[in-house]
Amino acid sequence: MIQTLRRSSSPLPLLAIIVAVLTPWDAAAWDQWEQVVGDESGGGNGFGTEANLGISSMVIHQGALLVGAGNFVDGAGIWSSEDGLAWDPVMFGGFGDIDNFAILALTVYEDRVWASTANLSTGCQIWSSADLSTWYPEALNGFGDPGNTHAYGLAEFGGFLLTATSNNPEGLQVWRYSSASGWERVAENGFGNSNNVGGGSVSVFGEELYVGTSNFTEGAEVWKSADGSAWSQVLSGGLGVAELTRVTFFQEFSGALFAGASTDESSVGGSVWSSTEGSIWHVQASGGFGDPLNTYLDDAANDEANLFVGASKFYTIAGGLET
Repeated sequence: MIQTLRRSSSPLPLLAIIVAVLTPWDAAAWDQWEQVVGDESGGGNGFGTEANLGISSMVIHQGALLVGAGNFVDGAGIWSSEDGLAWDPVMFGGFGDIDNFAILALTVYEDRVWASTANLSTGCQIWSSADLSTWYPEALNGFGDPGNTHAYGLAEFGGFLLTATSNNPEGLQVWRYSSASGWERVAENGFGNSNNVGGGSVSVFGEELYVGTSNFTEGAEVWKSADGSAWSQVLSGGLGVAELTRVTFFQEFSGALFAGASTDESSVGGSVWSSTEGSIWHVQASGGFGDPLNTYLDDAANDEANLFVGASKFYTIAGGLET
């Protein structure tokens, strides 16, 4: 089951709302939701393809919304819409490799759309396009290491494009790209701890770059860098809860950086942390927002007045949405 929660910048309780498109975008109209993909929209579930199981990335480019759709059967795809109602595929079949089963990140860098993939067979890939018609491979085979199976997050920092990989058992890697120098590895072996097997999230906050890790032994960690190559640890051990094993999103809101911490333990539930300067972190929500079955905090966004957090229930089919 999926939940979305919002947090106001004023000290109000968290409220659950349905994931969809809100129109008009007005704080007084939170109940005016419209389904734009799925049975009620007339377009069919999964953009008309049942094997499209989920949306793992979004970006706005030249007035259009692009979304990455996961597909374990035919390979991931990217869909585009200028109005949120009519959708067109701009890439399908996993860039010609059906083992590219997810588009983990979409971003715009140097006037091109960039996409990162998950590929358990030959390693993650990075692709880019200037016109959404022709796509070019920017990195293949896990940057030369098939053990780099996932490329999480794409963030521009200091003129470079950066991503963090998942690599088990050697530990995550961080790579950066510029047109002048190509790809360069700027962190490896899980920042010196091979238990940091994945870089679940990448974000820029203030003048620094942040990477959140997946660590199933000691709990999730957060690392930051002022130059994209020298790193310091700013959070460890799941902030005291070792069962919080993944940092699954970063989102800036109300002058702070918020982080979503997820777990595989249905008795723990996900948490939300925040920091105003990147080194000292505080718990803003815990225990899955009062329901420990909310184990996975998928992503977050804000409209300047509210912070929205999406939560998944992986351990039950009961309960559903809350309001």
